[in-house]
Amino acid sequence: MLKRDVMFSGGVDALLLLLLLLRSSPSLPLRCPPARCMSTTRRRIDHLTQSMAGVVQFCQCQPHRCPGLIGPSILDVDKCVLAQECQRSLTAGADYLHLDVMDGHFVPTISFGPSVIANLRASFPSVFLDVHMMVSEPEKFVAQVAVANATGSAGENLLQYLFHIETTEPRGKTQEVIDLVKANGMLVGLALNPATPIEEVLKYSEQVDTVLVMTVVPGKGGQSFMVDMMDKVSAVRQRHAGKFIEVDGGVKPATVEHAAKAGANMIVSGSGVYKAPDMAESISSMRRSVERHGNGLGESELSPLRRDADVAQAAPAAFVNRCVLAG
Repeated sequence: MLKRDVMFSGGVDALLLLLLLLRSSPSLPLRCPPARCMSTTRRRIDHLTQSMAGVVQFCQCQPHRCPGLIGPSILDVDKCVLAQECQRSLTAGADYLHLDVMDGHFVPTISFGPSVIANLRASFPSVFLDVHMMVSEPEKFVAQVAVANATGSAGENLLQYLFHIETTEPRGKTQEVIDLVKANGMLVGLALNPATPIEEVLKYSEQVDTVLVMTVVPGKGGQSFMVDMMDKVSAVRQRHAGKFIEVDGGVKPATVEHAAKAGANMIVSGSGVYKAPDMAESISSMRRSVERHGNGLGESELSPLRRDADVAQAAPAAFVNRCVLAG
């Protein structure tokens, strides 16, 4: 039975939902309502069925083997102390850094460019950098971003170039950019906006290392996590059990469970990390959600819940890269 809290406008709808669930169970007899009520009841049940369809689809994915990874978005941190803020989140337990490059065209905001990425690489030689190119012509920046490439101690690639399919597919350049990113030695990710059907990305999903599902509209402030985007996450997870799937926009401890249940394993969070009252607790709780709902781990198997106080008391440790993409 569906285990999910759903709010309805009144007791009648709640009763009809119960009737709908009972009707779907062959082991439970259900007395039909009187004939005079049948048409109204049928309309209400059909309406509820349609409303519940999306919920049922992404309620819970099959357990997958992709690790839960938390990547703080540095977009809104104080750029005067950018390296310090990056280090603060890594010390608190972050697995990678999510870098939003915005050109002022694809989205109205201008953020930073390849030179900042190169500077961050110099400061963090062993950290996975997830570069999210929100630019109109991503092919123009591939070689410049590739300057920041690096290899981990186990030979893993530490740089990913994510671009939006909305910027390349209308120009017939999606395949060209995928090939160009790979030729420059980077991992490649394909992102899509909320209005873009997931089928556009699924045409190329076999070739990319990561699929990024945006859970807000890029470039617009004051938005909440779009839970209806989880159908897209589920569609990718159902097709690719080992694919890394990332969500970005409004994700924090209060909303991450939706993404984890749908099958996402890479969690981008800005305010959920940098504005959290306890950064280490926020990061570890989001990771544990992916492990619990995505990997199917039991309580005793989850990563430990950490708090800022624990981090402050612990001896400094070398950063351990967990971002070994195995799509």
